[in-house]
Amino acid sequence: MCRLGIIFTVLLTMGLVACNGHDPSRRNSDPLKEYPDLKTYIPPAEVPAQVTPQEQPRTQVFKSQLFDVRLDQESTTSMVLHFVAGERTRHVIKVRTFVDGVKASLKTEGLPNGAHFTEAPDQPGTWILEWAPPFDLVGPRMSTWEGQFQIEYVIAAGTPAPQAELFKGEEKKMNVAVLVARSSRQPILTVNLPKGPFPETQPVLFTVDVMDPVGGTKQAPDVFITWEPENQTAEKKLFPGHQGVVRDPNKLKPVAQQDGSWRFFYVYKPWIVAEEARRAGHKDKVHAEFLVIANSSVSDHSSTSPTQEVEIQMTQGSAQ
Repeated sequence: MCRLGIIFTVLLTMGLVACNGHDPSRRNSDPLKEYPDLKTYIPPAEVPAQVTPQEQPRTQVFKSQLFDVRLDQESTTSMVLHFVAGERTRHVIKVRTFVDGVKASLKTEGLPNGAHFTEAPDQPGTWILEWAPPFDLVGPRMSTWEGQFQIEYVIAAGTPAPQAELFKGEEKKMNVAVLVARSSRQPILTVNLPKGPFPETQPVLFTVDVMDPVGGTKQAPDVFITWEPENQTAEKKLFPGHQGVVRDPNKLKPVAQQDGSWRFFYVYKPWIVAEEARRAGHKDKVHAEFLVIANSSVSDHSSTSPTQEVEIQMTQGSAQ
């Protein structure tokens, strides 16, 4: 019995030592309570890695270009040919074929009247379009004339069948826009008046020639007779002489000349001006003046002649 008591005492002592003198039943279950300075590490939650989907290769639809037609260096996708009425203009059009063994040419449809489309003899694949639009193509209320024609790419006969087969389904016709601007040239005016002085009683015949680059000879320009008050200076005072100018009653209509001009016919009646000058205090003679203005019948352009000075010898009589 004594040995059993000793053994029990030893085991009890060892248990107390292992518990560091504390009662195991009173020990807190939190092992970190006695270590307040110790920071707790909480590992972050695992985030599943994002997988970037692999980009699929793009499929590019490519259609081979078998030929092209160009205006000088410009593509036919926006081919516009510019002209000026009455002026001859030359455009160079080039065609290229990118298939060996194929020869081609160009032909047109709906080409403007008077235009010429020919192949350059010394430059294969080069075509020349030349045209001088009529002066009156641009109407009175128009700023430009617009037209259109087609150019067609034509494969020459004798082209091998395999090469010709490549062009099946290709669009070979292309539209070409044509813009014609009105000419900016003004009418050219010439007054054919004999030199004076003129007796008061003598009617004077004279003509006015007008070259209208815009209207041409299809429609006559408008001509007006007026005077310029600013010509009244201290050194030289010119009397208004436009009242003495009237249309020739025998030739009221203008006549188209072979050079493209229009001729207008007038009569100068000095006695009308002399009577007015006499009322103004003139006695022996009077220097009168007038101007001629020509307006194009198609455009807004006009021209004014130099001052036409007329010396009238005044007498007591008058002609009617």
